[in-house]
Amino acid sequence: MALLRRSKDPKVNLTKYVQVAPNEWRFCPVVVAKSGRIKPHHIIFSGHVQVHSEGSYYLDWYENGKRRRESVGDDALTAVQARERKAALLLAKARGIKIDEEQRTPKQQTLADACDEFLSDIKEQRRPKTYGQYSVALRYFQESCGESKRLHEIERRDLLNFDRFMRDEKRLTGRTRWTKFNVAVQLLKANGITGLVKKRDWPKFVMGGVEIYTEDELHTFLGACDEGERTLFSFFLMTGFRDQEVQYVEDRDIDLAHNVVRVAEKPQWGFIPKDWERREVPIPDSLVELLRRHLAKRPAGSQLVFGTSGDEPNYHMLAVCKRIALNARLNCGRCDNGGSQCSKSATCEHWYLHKFRATFATKHLRSGVDVTTVQSWMGHKDLASTMRYLQPARAKDSLTQVNATFQAFAARPRLVKGATK
Repeated sequence: MALLRRSKDPKVNLTKYVQVAPNEWRFCPVVVAKSGRIKPHHIIFSGHVQVHSEGSYYLDWYENGKRRRESVGDDALTAVQARERKAALLLAKARGIKIDEEQRTPKQQTLADACDEFLSDIKEQRRPKTYGQYSVALRYFQESCGESKRLHEIERRDLLNFDRFMRDEKRLTGRTRWTKFNVAVQLLKANGITGLVKKRDWPKFVMGGVEIYTEDELHTFLGACDEGERTLFSFFLMTGFRDQEVQYVEDRDIDLAHNVVRVAEKPQWGFIPKDWERREVPIPDSLVELLRRHLAKRPAGSQLVFGTSGDEPNYHMLAVCKRIALNARLNCGRCDNGGSQCSKSATCEHWYLHKFRATFATKHLRSGVDVTTVQSWMGHKDLASTMRYLQPARAKDSLTQVNATFQAFAARPRLVKGATK
């Protein structure tokens, strides 16, 4: 008697439609990490891994002998969840189970369960800091909607109430509300719920200018540092590294012979670069000399360049920065942090690590380095992030330019014949 052969389960592939040449777009397979999760924006083309932030993700499968494709947007997490739903639907059909199309997003799922499921994926794919921010945003969203709310019951007014809740109850600024509002929209989108809000419904805020350190501030600050501190904060200033990237930089990331430092993953420390991207940044000779002396003084066998005496990551760099600013009398004296003003405590809000990164980008752009090169040094996935640092010169830098512009009018104006004085 012939045995019944079990039909092969349908397979749903995930690809991304990206631009591989000036006038050429291709469907390329995505890169899957050891954990089984896909790496956002990473694709395989001609046997090589490449990073492409443009384009959309697509599901790719065969049904009734015909190849099918379906766009699932440009968000990696949403794409993965769409693939899982599609695979489950096709498997049910292949086994003769009738599935209502609306079963793709279960109507009985609570908002709390949906948030837990969404955060579980975020924890696997994003950095711990990002996971923490998403957790807070979704906790606020649940507070504003109520514990009994179900996912399918979410309406436009719930999102508008969420914004009012953040403004009135949590006293959050417009920029912070916008960020958390976006997390709630991502949650809904991941569950197939879109189009609830229009552009006018999003929290409003005024985009502030990028803050940078002035030349005088930098000279005074670095002059108040000891040699180790001067090396650390010169590294922040001259590499544009993020704080965690500095915390986990190792000897192998520094090439003094070629004036280059690198950002790379550190599995032993649980560190992954933002957007999973490695990059190289050239450094000036002055920083090379500081690093050469710094590395020579470190204990033998140390891995972390700016680690603690026990070769552990240094999590107190911000506190050190604020202490130096206080000792150098650089604090503004106007920040009131509940207990004491920053004129007497290391709490000035105008001294923080990311400001060195902003200064790095702005200085290079003002010096004539092209914006795409600065983009690669900064590790930005889109040009718009770098363009924010193309700001006009301020204070003393701008005064010379203003005087030069109107130099012709500085002399005594000529009198026109017949004109009255």
